[in-house]
Amino acid sequence: GESRDRGQAMVDLIELYGVSEDKIAVIYEGADEVFQPVKDAQMLRGLKEKFSLPERFILFAGTIEPRKNIIGLIKAFELLKDNYPLSAFSGSLKLVIAGASGWLYQDIFKAAKESKRSRDIVFTGFVEEIDKPYLYNLADLFVYPSVFEGFGFPPLEAMACGLPTIVSASASLPEAVGQAALMVNSSNIDELAWAIKLILTDHKLRKNLIEKGINQAKKFSWSDSARKTLEVIKNI
Repeated sequence: GESRDRGQAMVDLIELYGVSEDKIAVIYEGADEVFQPVKDAQMLRGLKEKFSLPERFILFAGTIEPRKNIIGLIKAFELLKDNYPLSAFSGSLKLVIAGASGWLYQDIFKAAKESKRSRDIVFTGFVEEIDKPYLYNLADLFVYPSVFEGFGFPPLEAMACGLPTIVSASASLPEAVGQAALMVNSSNIDELAWAIKLILTDHKLRKNLIEKGINQAKKFSWSDSARKTLEVIKNI
């Protein structure tokens, strides 16, 4: 309630540093304009071959570290496969985890290796910025179950590319995605698996999330960030 209304950054500053609310201005960062729906089949095919990507996949993109809750995502993926093994949407579906290794990443790779669905889990390693828009455009949906975020660029980037998105209802993520993504309890594996299944099977919901996501991402621009920053400087 209060966190979402006033902004998580503002709440943190007030509670942790004792700063007066009237001395704080929350200015959101922007989503780069390169993130948008891509129609270039040749470029998409090239990226798919570069990272040996599967035909259909759930995507996570971000640093490989504990706060991203990737182990929770792996467990939800297993649950999805177990509950709907013969379904057309889950039979050939893979999980692609894209990003460089961060701190304490070893347990995440271990969980993937020991998973009964390990053959369906793909790690791409580091992905250059120039490749990210194509990666988002190739995926079936984007899942970002992080338990803590400063801002959370990947969900906005994914939504700007027209990719249906699931995020955890934690930290700053609800502020970023608004009503344009499904929000789940990051510690509830069943809920996460259910949300993935819902987006993959409910075509009306999927279309709605795509449209809302593109519009939500447009609200975050660097020009707007610059203008608001300049206003604060002038007021000082």
